[in-house]
Amino acid sequence: MNYLQKEKKKKKKKETAHVDEARVPCAVRSFLNERRCILAKSTANTMGQLVFPGARRSISSTTLDLKRYLAIRYALLLVASLAFVSIQLHDLRHRVLLTITPTPPINALASDLTTVFSPLIANQDVPSSASSRPEDEADSIVRRAYERTYAKILPCSDDRSGEDCIMETRTLYKPPPTNDVDDDDSVEALNPALSIPWWFQTLLRDIPKSGIYGHWHYFNSASPPMQFCSIEKVGTTEWRKIFCMLNNDRNHATCKIQQERDDDDSHQCWTQCVHRRVEEGTLPPNAPKAVIVRDPLERLLSAYLNKCYDEYYRQNEEHCEPTEIFGDKYSETGMLSHVKDSDQQMFAAYLDIMPLKWNLHFIPQAFACDLYRNIKQYDFVGKMDGNFMMDLNRMANQFGGPLPDLLDSFFGYRNYTKSEINHVNVGSRRGHSTRAPNKVVRFYTPNSLRRALEYVSIDYVTLGLEVPEWAREMLRKDAI
Repeated sequence: MNYLQKEKKKKKKKETAHVDEARVPCAVRSFLNERRCILAKSTANTMGQLVFPGARRSISSTTLDLKRYLAIRYALLLVASLAFVSIQLHDLRHRVLLTITPTPPINALASDLTTVFSPLIANQDVPSSASSRPEDEADSIVRRAYERTYAKILPCSDDRSGEDCIMETRTLYKPPPTNDVDDDDSVEALNPALSIPWWFQTLLRDIPKSGIYGHWHYFNSASPPMQFCSIEKVGTTEWRKIFCMLNNDRNHATCKIQQERDDDDSHQCWTQCVHRRVEEGTLPPNAPKAVIVRDPLERLLSAYLNKCYDEYYRQNEEHCEPTEIFGDKYSETGMLSHVKDSDQQMFAAYLDIMPLKWNLHFIPQAFACDLYRNIKQYDFVGKMDGNFMMDLNRMANQFGGPLPDLLDSFFGYRNYTKSEINHVNVGSRRGHSTRAPNKVVRFYTPNSLRRALEYVSIDYVTLGLEVPEWAREMLRKDAI
């Protein structure tokens, strides 16, 4: 073999050791940031082929680039597919639950991804689901009772009163005649009344005629301009006095003198005050609204202590209903003689029987002034709890005028500082004061507490109140 043949053979061998770049797809070369592809015709392929001008590459180098490209490409396709499926699922949920979650599907997906991956990016533990944490028994009782009862009150437009809502709900859940009741479980589906507890049926029956929608719940004054919602067992006696004095009722001077003399007739004098409201047209438009609420369990016990436990008020006011059982002669009937010596048993017996006839003082405070519907419209919401004096100070600063001096004369809030204070019950000087918070353990048992939480669940849900710690602790100890 001569020299020329050897060189020719060597050149041919070298060419077969390389791959023509025309065999590599243009998309691959473009993905690897190579020079632009051009389309050229070739005699070897009638359809034409994509070629790269420039140098050739070895088979091993090109194969590595191709594998890298394919791996990245399939990874991107997988991510895109998952994102597409997620968007479709969110879009489906968006169409089904449009009235509940108006968030666009892509925004919902972004929010979900942020929630999931942000703890990982921050090197934090992923938070566990709320359902994985055990629910406190008190919260569970409130939630389940509310869902079974008060949540079923029919809504109505803002221009209608809460009484209209209750009347329509009462009509819907009106119990059937006794002879129409069937033992068949299918009847419950046909008759809504059978799906709610009996005590809620009697509450719907008694609310319209109880006086909870009476005009006496609405106080106001022109100086300072304000509207106030007065609730039974939330300092009503004191608030009546304050607004009588703000509106210069003709009797307030006489009543104040009797009160300063510690006269027993002073309470009756204040109840005769008629100027708790200013004349129509005197109140400025859009006068700010204020309300004081109270822990529902303490309010319930306070009503019992005042209207039932106190023999004088039980016999004279007859608010401890049903009076056929708890009237002034209940001890002579023998119906409760076996429990009357035990405060806890007597209170528990009352809670069991009370729904036979709901009295105004025991109806949940959320119904007063339609608070369960419009409490968010109030400019000031105070709480009659351990921080009550601080709330009075805040109220005085917010409304001004003669109100601060009157608040101090009846409640003495200026004697307290911002340091920790003990609970002071409204009207603690005399009269209606019950100091209920100091007596909760004496009267409540775990079982009676559970029943009471059901009755007042609407207050905790709609008024933004928390179940007190003493109640939670009582249930925790009972569960051990």
